[in-house]
This record gives sequence, structure tokens and C-alpha cells, in this order.
Amino acid sequence: MRDITTNPDDQLIVKAAIELAHTLDLKVVAEGVETIAVCDCLAEMNCDHVQGYYISRPLEAEQVADWLETVIKPDLVRRDR
Repeated sequence: MRDITTNPDDQLIVKAAIELAHTLDLKVVAEGVETIAVCDCLAEMNCDHVQGYYISRPLEAEQVADWLETVIKPDLVRRDR
């Protein structure tokens, strides 16, 4: 994921994968998102969900509810999905 903001070939591959998944009526989860630039790039490509250190470090299951209430980044919540 880290090179999709700078490498046009990587951008094409990721965009094609997202479009193929959507054609097959699948949702797409991009893993390894570590920066806001990558998150924004994926949003422009209509990626459905992102996962990675930009969102959160790994959590124990019992920590997730607290994280959702206190740490979630409101700009990542997309109401159109």
C-alpha cells in the first residue's frame, strides 16, 4: 500500500483490483494502510474499508469497544457505504 501515492503502476493495479471486486459485487478491504495519504488515495479509488496502523495498532478483543467510543477518527466514517 505505501507506494500507491507515488507509483503510477501500483495505483493502476490497486484501482483495477478494486474495480474488479466491485464488478463482482464484493466489498474491498485494503490492508496495511499506514498514512493519511494512502487512506485518501484509496478513498478516491472507492475502496470500501481500510485496515492498518493509520487506523489503529492491533488491539485485544476487549479493547475494541473502548477504542470505538474514544479514538475513532470521524473523518474515516463514510456515510455513503
